[in-house]
Amino acid sequence: MKWETRRLDDVADFCLGKMLDEKKNRGEPLPYLANLNVRWGEFDLAGLREMRFEEHEKERYGLRTGDIVMCEGGEPGRCAIWKDNVPEMMIQKALHRIRPHDCLDSRFLFYSFLQTGKTGRLCSAIYRFYHQASSQTESRQV
Repeated sequence: MKWETRRLDDVADFCLGKMLDEKKNRGEPLPYLANLNVRWGEFDLAGLREMRFEEHEKERYGLRTGDIVMCEGGEPGRCAIWKDNVPEMMIQKALHRIRPHDCLDSRFLFYSFLQTGKTGRLCSAIYRFYHQASSQTESRQV
């Protein structure tokens, strides 16, 4: 059996979390996850902080059951599946929210990330992606 390879943006919606800026942020104070709250396969919900979110930001930065929350820094790619542990949970900028389409089970995607993360292939892929992106930017500036 041959597995079809697809780009992540073909099978999931994703976004980066909200920038923490006490002077600019407005709205209702809501709990949010930061990089330090995400472990491989689980969340550390002790000591959650709050940030202000406006009503129109709740869909973009809010979490639903089955969303994958992935770290951008620290250990890039570290992630867990959200299970509505805390109502109206949001994400901060150091995290990505990946919401698989109906064609993809979030558990499959999580275990794919876990396997590539634990073998070091995820960091290699991230490095190649950023190196390629910076090379393209440099060639456009010449």
